[in-house]
Amino acid sequence: MSIKLYGAILSPFVRKTRVFLALKGLDYEAVNVDPNSPPEGYEKLNPLRRIPAIEVDGHAKGDGGSWLVPRRAGFRALAYRRARWLLQLARQRRGHRG
Repeated sequence: MSIKLYGAILSPFVRKTRVFLALKGLDYEAVNVDPNSPPEGYEKLNPLRRIPAIEVDGHAKGDGGSWLVPRRAGFRALAYRRARWLLQLARQRRGHRG
């Protein structure tokens, strides 16, 4: 399986997608995209021209964050809590508070 993640490295949405891919143990190719001026043809990957966008085996999946969480409400809330916990853990390990 070939996965390409399009986005800006400092974007929190791209970071969330990268964490998800890492937790799942999926290898991917990161493609840097400036959100203020995406490359020509980017609307084929994401019609809204937002980052991140995901391409799996040559098929565009649109908004990268949208396919991370199942559509059922309970799973969405659980994923949000897990993402918040991961961010807090990362901040604690780097010595940040809050």
